[in-house]
Amino acid sequence: MPIQFLSPNPEQKEALDELEKLISVLEIRPNKKLKRNVRFVKGFTKALLVAGRNYSNTTRIKIPRVEIKHIESAEKHEEPKIQVSKNPSVIDIPSMPPPPPPAPISTKIAETQAINIKGGGKSFDDFVQKVSKENGMLRFNIIEPEMEPIDWKILNYVKANLKQQIIKDPAVLERESFLIDEIKKACQMLKIKYSDSYLRKIKYYLVKYIKGFGKIEPLLKDSDISEIICYSYNDIKVRYKNEMIPTNIQFDTNEELDNFILNLAEKSNKTVSETNPELKTVFQNLRISAFYNPIMGSRFTITKQ
Repeated sequence: MPIQFLSPNPEQKEALDELEKLISVLEIRPNKKLKRNVRFVKGFTKALLVAGRNYSNTTRIKIPRVEIKHIESAEKHEEPKIQVSKNPSVIDIPSMPPPPPPAPISTKIAETQAINIKGGGKSFDDFVQKVSKENGMLRFNIIEPEMEPIDWKILNYVKANLKQQIIKDPAVLERESFLIDEIKKACQMLKIKYSDSYLRKIKYYLVKYIKGFGKIEPLLKDSDISEIICYSYNDIKVRYKNEMIPTNIQFDTNEELDNFILNLAEKSNKTVSETNPELKTVFQNLRISAFYNPIMGSRFTITKQ
Protein backbone atom coordinates (compact mmCIF):
# COMPACT_ATOMS: atom_id res chain seq x y z
CA MET A 1 0.00 0.00 0.00
CA PRO A 2 1.55 3.33 -1.01
CA ILE A 3 2.51 5.76 1.73
CA GLN A 4 0.52 9.00 1.73
CA PHE A 5 1.28 12.17 3.63
CA LEU A 6 -1.43 14.45 5.03
CA SER A 7 -0.61 18.01 4.26
CA PRO A 8 -1.16 20.33 7.19
CA ASN A 9 -0.29 23.22 4.93
CA PRO A 10 -1.53 23.68 1.28
CA GLU A 11 1.74 25.47 0.37
CA GLN A 12 3.75 22.22 0.88
CA LYS A 13 1.62 20.17 -1.56
CA GLU A 14 4.16 20.47 -4.38
CA ALA A 15 7.04 19.27 -2.18
CA LEU A 16 5.02 16.31 -0.93
CA ASP A 17 4.18 15.26 -4.47
CA GLU A 18 7.89 15.08 -5.32
CA LEU A 19 8.53 13.04 -2.16
CA GLU A 20 5.83 10.55 -3.10
CA LYS A 21 7.41 10.12 -6.55
CA LEU A 22 10.79 9.28 -4.97
CA ILE A 23 9.21 6.76 -2.58
CA SER A 24 7.43 5.04 -5.44
CA VAL A 25 10.76 4.69 -7.29
CA LEU A 26 12.46 3.09 -4.25
CA GLU A 27 9.64 0.58 -3.84
CA ILE A 28 10.21 -0.89 -7.30
CA ARG A 29 12.16 -4.18 -6.97
CA PRO A 30 14.92 -5.09 -9.45
CA ASN A 31 13.97 -7.77 -11.94
CA LYS A 32 15.64 -11.20 -12.27
CA LYS A 33 17.86 -10.22 -15.15
CA LEU A 34 19.50 -7.40 -13.18
CA LYS A 35 20.11 -9.78 -10.27
CA ARG A 36 21.80 -12.28 -12.58
CA ASN A 37 24.10 -9.58 -13.92
CA VAL A 38 25.08 -8.50 -10.41
CA ARG A 39 25.84 -12.11 -9.41
CA PHE A 40 27.94 -12.55 -12.54
CA VAL A 41 30.11 -9.51 -11.76
CA LYS A 42 30.63 -10.62 -8.12
CA GLY A 43 31.50 -14.20 -9.10
CA PHE A 44 33.86 -13.08 -11.85
CA THR A 45 35.74 -10.73 -9.52
CA LYS A 46 36.11 -13.44 -6.84
CA ALA A 47 37.44 -15.91 -9.44
CA LEU A 48 40.14 -13.43 -10.45
CA LEU A 49 41.30 -13.03 -6.84
CA VAL A 50 41.48 -16.79 -6.31
CA ALA A 51 43.35 -17.37 -9.57
CA GLY A 52 45.90 -14.67 -8.74
CA ARG A 53 46.96 -16.46 -5.56
CA ASN A 54 47.79 -19.67 -7.42
CA TYR A 55 50.60 -18.13 -9.48
CA SER A 56 53.99 -18.00 -7.77
CA ASN A 57 56.04 -17.18 -10.88
CA THR A 58 55.48 -14.49 -13.44
CA THR A 59 52.16 -15.43 -15.06
CA ARG A 60 50.20 -13.91 -17.83
CA ILE A 61 46.47 -13.89 -17.01
CA LYS A 62 43.98 -12.95 -19.65
CA ILE A 63 41.27 -10.71 -18.21
CA PRO A 64 38.42 -9.77 -20.54
CA ARG A 65 37.45 -6.15 -20.73
CA VAL A 66 34.14 -5.55 -19.01
CA GLU A 67 32.13 -2.51 -19.95
CA ILE A 68 29.12 -1.61 -17.81
CA LYS A 69 26.61 0.97 -18.96
CA HIS A 70 25.25 2.67 -15.88
CA ILE A 71 21.58 3.61 -15.35
CA GLU A 72 20.97 6.99 -16.89
CA SER A 73 17.79 7.73 -14.97
CA ALA A 74 16.25 6.32 -11.82
CA GLU A 75 12.82 6.69 -13.32
CA LYS A 76 13.56 4.50 -16.40
CA HIS A 77 14.90 1.62 -14.21
CA GLU A 78 17.12 0.37 -17.05
CA GLU A 79 19.30 -2.63 -16.31
CA PRO A 80 23.09 -2.29 -16.63
CA LYS A 81 24.36 -3.77 -19.86
CA ILE A 82 27.53 -5.83 -19.65
CA GLN A 83 29.66 -6.23 -22.76
CA VAL A 84 32.68 -8.52 -22.95
CA SER A 85 35.39 -7.47 -25.36
CA LYS A 86 36.68 -10.02 -27.84
CA ASN A 87 40.26 -8.81 -27.34
CA PRO A 88 41.16 -9.52 -23.72
CA SER A 89 43.84 -7.45 -22.05
CA VAL A 90 46.94 -9.07 -20.59
CA ILE A 91 48.24 -8.35 -17.11
CA ASP A 92 51.71 -9.44 -15.90
CA ILE A 93 51.86 -10.55 -12.29
CA PRO A 94 55.54 -10.39 -11.22
CA SER A 95 56.93 -13.17 -9.09
CA MET A 96 59.14 -12.73 -6.01
CA PRO A 97 62.85 -12.50 -6.90
CA PRO A 98 64.87 -15.65 -6.11
CA PRO A 99 67.00 -15.54 -2.92
CA PRO A 100 70.63 -14.52 -3.39
CA PRO A 101 73.14 -17.41 -3.52
CA PRO A 102 75.15 -18.07 -0.33
CA ALA A 103 78.47 -16.28 -0.07
CA PRO A 104 81.34 -18.58 -1.09
CA ILE A 105 83.89 -19.59 1.51
CA SER A 106 87.18 -17.86 0.88
CA THR A 107 90.00 -20.00 -0.43
CA LYS A 108 92.20 -19.06 2.49
CA ILE A 109 89.68 -20.20 5.11
CA ALA A 110 88.86 -23.37 3.19
CA GLU A 111 92.55 -24.26 2.96
CA THR A 112 93.06 -23.54 6.65
CA GLN A 113 90.10 -25.73 7.64
CA ALA A 114 91.47 -28.56 5.52
CA ILE A 115 94.88 -28.20 7.20
CA ASN A 116 93.24 -28.19 10.63
CA ILE A 117 91.38 -31.45 10.08
CA LYS A 118 94.46 -33.15 8.77
CA GLY A 119 96.66 -30.99 10.95
CA GLY A 120 98.17 -33.35 13.46
CA GLY A 121 101.25 -31.58 14.76
CA LYS A 122 100.54 -28.05 13.56
CA SER A 123 101.43 -25.35 16.06
CA PHE A 124 99.28 -22.46 17.16
CA ASP A 125 101.21 -20.10 14.91
CA ASP A 126 99.73 -21.97 11.95
CA PHE A 127 96.19 -21.18 13.08
CA VAL A 128 96.48 -17.58 14.26
CA GLN A 129 95.55 -15.64 11.12
CA LYS A 130 95.26 -12.12 12.54
CA VAL A 131 95.43 -10.22 15.83
CA SER A 132 93.59 -6.89 16.09
CA LYS A 133 91.99 -4.58 18.60
CA GLU A 134 88.43 -3.70 17.62
CA ASN A 135 85.78 -1.88 19.66
CA GLY A 136 87.66 -2.34 22.91
CA MET A 137 88.27 -6.08 22.38
CA LEU A 138 91.44 -7.95 21.50
CA ARG A 139 90.53 -10.31 18.65
CA PHE A 140 92.43 -13.39 17.53
CA ASN A 141 91.33 -15.00 14.29
CA ILE A 142 91.93 -18.72 14.91
CA ILE A 143 90.45 -21.50 12.80
CA GLU A 144 90.73 -25.04 14.10
CA PRO A 145 88.53 -28.16 14.41
CA GLU A 146 85.79 -28.06 17.04
CA MET A 147 85.63 -30.45 19.98
CA GLU A 148 82.47 -32.12 21.28
CA PRO A 149 82.01 -33.48 24.83
CA ILE A 150 82.57 -37.05 23.62
CA ASP A 151 85.84 -35.92 22.01
CA TRP A 152 87.12 -34.68 25.37
CA LYS A 153 86.19 -38.05 26.86
CA ILE A 154 88.36 -39.86 24.33
CA LEU A 155 91.20 -37.37 24.76
CA ASN A 156 91.25 -37.75 28.56
CA TYR A 157 91.05 -41.53 28.24
CA VAL A 158 94.12 -41.64 25.95
CA LYS A 159 96.00 -39.10 28.05
CA ALA A 160 95.45 -41.17 31.21
CA ASN A 161 96.72 -44.32 29.48
CA LEU A 162 99.82 -42.57 28.13
CA LYS A 163 100.62 -40.47 31.18
CA GLN A 164 103.43 -42.65 32.51
CA GLN A 165 104.92 -43.20 29.05
CA ILE A 166 104.95 -39.46 28.37
CA ILE A 167 106.66 -38.78 31.70
CA LYS A 168 109.36 -41.32 30.92
CA ASP A 169 109.74 -40.32 27.26
CA PRO A 170 108.23 -36.97 26.14
CA ALA A 171 109.30 -37.78 22.57
CA VAL A 172 106.29 -40.12 22.42
CA LEU A 173 104.22 -37.07 21.46
CA GLU A 174 106.25 -36.77 18.24
CA ARG A 175 105.40 -40.32 17.10
CA GLU A 176 102.26 -39.76 15.08
CA SER A 177 101.55 -43.38 14.15
CA PHE A 178 101.84 -44.45 17.80
CA LEU A 179 99.38 -41.77 18.98
CA ILE A 180 96.93 -42.57 16.17
CA ASP A 181 96.92 -46.24 17.16
CA GLU A 182 96.30 -45.38 20.82
CA ILE A 183 93.39 -43.09 19.90
CA LYS A 184 91.92 -45.79 17.64
CA LYS A 185 92.07 -48.30 20.52
CA ALA A 186 90.30 -45.81 22.79
CA CYS A 187 87.51 -45.30 20.23
CA GLN A 188 87.05 -49.05 19.91
CA MET A 189 87.02 -49.48 23.68
CA LEU A 190 84.39 -46.73 24.10
CA LYS A 191 82.45 -47.99 21.05
CA ILE A 192 82.72 -44.68 19.21
CA LYS A 193 82.81 -44.47 15.42
CA TYR A 194 85.84 -42.76 13.94
CA SER A 195 87.46 -41.74 10.66
CA ASP A 196 91.03 -40.88 9.71
CA SER A 197 90.32 -37.15 9.99
CA TYR A 198 88.69 -37.70 13.40
CA LEU A 199 91.76 -39.56 14.69
CA ARG A 200 94.01 -36.74 13.50
CA LYS A 201 91.82 -34.17 15.24
CA ILE A 202 92.04 -35.93 18.61
CA LYS A 203 95.79 -36.36 18.11
CA TYR A 204 96.17 -32.64 17.39
CA TYR A 205 94.37 -31.65 20.61
CA LEU A 206 96.22 -34.30 22.61
CA VAL A 207 99.57 -32.81 21.65
CA LYS A 208 98.22 -29.29 21.98
CA TYR A 209 97.04 -29.70 25.57
CA ILE A 210 99.93 -31.84 26.80
CA LYS A 211 102.80 -29.81 25.31
CA GLY A 212 101.13 -26.41 25.21
CA PHE A 213 98.39 -24.49 27.01
CA GLY A 214 95.51 -25.30 24.73
CA LYS A 215 93.13 -22.57 23.72
CA ILE A 216 94.94 -19.73 25.52
CA GLU A 217 98.30 -20.45 23.84
CA PRO A 218 97.99 -17.35 21.57
CA LEU A 219 97.50 -15.16 24.66
CA LEU A 220 100.65 -16.55 26.27
CA LYS A 221 102.69 -16.07 23.09
CA ASP A 222 101.64 -12.44 22.62
CA SER A 223 104.42 -10.33 24.16
CA ASP A 224 102.04 -7.39 24.75
CA ILE A 225 99.89 -9.48 27.12
CA SER A 226 101.16 -9.66 30.72
CA GLU A 227 98.17 -11.23 32.52
CA ILE A 228 95.23 -13.49 31.69
CA ILE A 229 92.14 -13.63 33.90
CA CYS A 230 89.35 -16.14 33.29
CA TYR A 231 86.15 -15.36 35.21
CA SER A 232 84.10 -18.08 33.52
CA TYR A 233 84.31 -20.34 30.48
CA ASN A 234 83.11 -17.56 28.15
CA ASP A 235 84.59 -14.53 29.92
CA ILE A 236 88.37 -14.07 29.56
CA LYS A 237 90.13 -10.71 29.93
CA VAL A 238 93.78 -9.84 29.39
CA ARG A 239 96.12 -7.05 30.45
CA TYR A 240 97.17 -5.78 27.04
CA LYS A 241 99.74 -2.95 27.06
CA ASN A 242 98.72 -2.12 30.65
CA GLU A 243 95.02 -2.05 29.70
CA MET A 244 92.58 -4.68 30.93
CA ILE A 245 90.33 -5.61 28.00
CA PRO A 246 88.23 -8.63 26.97
CA THR A 247 89.25 -11.02 24.21
CA ASN A 248 87.30 -13.16 21.79
CA ILE A 249 89.18 -16.27 22.90
CA GLN A 250 87.02 -18.33 25.25
CA PHE A 251 86.15 -21.89 26.14
CA ASP A 252 83.11 -23.50 24.57
CA THR A 253 81.78 -25.14 27.74
CA ASN A 254 82.41 -25.39 31.48
CA GLU A 255 83.71 -28.90 30.88
CA GLU A 256 86.40 -27.59 28.55
CA LEU A 257 87.48 -25.06 31.20
CA ASP A 258 87.55 -27.81 33.85
CA ASN A 259 89.76 -29.96 31.61
CA PHE A 260 92.10 -27.02 31.10
CA ILE A 261 92.60 -26.55 34.87
CA LEU A 262 93.16 -30.28 35.33
CA ASN A 263 95.79 -30.04 32.62
CA LEU A 264 97.46 -27.11 34.39
CA ALA A 265 97.66 -29.17 37.55
CA GLU A 266 99.21 -32.13 35.73
CA LYS A 267 101.83 -29.92 34.10
CA SER A 268 102.99 -28.67 37.48
CA ASN A 269 102.72 -32.11 39.16
CA LYS A 270 99.82 -30.94 41.31
CA THR A 271 96.39 -32.41 41.94
CA VAL A 272 93.04 -30.63 42.07
CA SER A 273 89.58 -32.02 42.76
CA GLU A 274 86.23 -30.93 44.11
CA THR A 275 87.51 -31.56 47.64
CA ASN A 276 90.86 -29.86 46.89
CA PRO A 277 89.88 -27.15 44.36
CA GLU A 278 92.70 -24.57 44.73
CA LEU A 279 95.78 -24.58 42.54
CA LYS A 280 98.73 -22.24 43.11
CA THR A 281 101.96 -22.92 41.28
CA VAL A 282 104.74 -21.48 39.14
CA PHE A 283 105.43 -23.19 35.80
CA GLN A 284 107.61 -22.04 32.87
CA ASN A 285 107.89 -18.45 34.21
CA LEU A 286 104.13 -18.32 34.72
CA ARG A 287 102.44 -17.70 38.06
CA ILE A 288 99.23 -19.74 38.05
CA SER A 289 96.29 -19.43 40.40
CA ALA A 290 93.18 -21.51 39.67
CA PHE A 291 89.98 -22.70 41.35
CA TYR A 292 88.43 -25.96 40.17
CA ASN A 293 84.64 -26.11 40.57
CA PRO A 294 82.70 -28.17 37.98
CA ILE A 295 79.36 -27.28 39.60
CA MET A 296 79.56 -23.51 40.12
CA GLY A 297 82.19 -22.82 37.44
CA SER A 298 85.98 -22.85 37.45
CA ARG A 299 88.30 -19.85 37.07
CA PHE A 300 92.00 -19.01 36.85
CA THR A 301 94.58 -16.24 36.65
CA ILE A 302 97.94 -16.55 34.85
CA THR A 303 100.57 -13.84 35.23
CA LYS A 304 103.77 -13.68 33.21
CA GLN A 305 106.88 -13.16 35.38
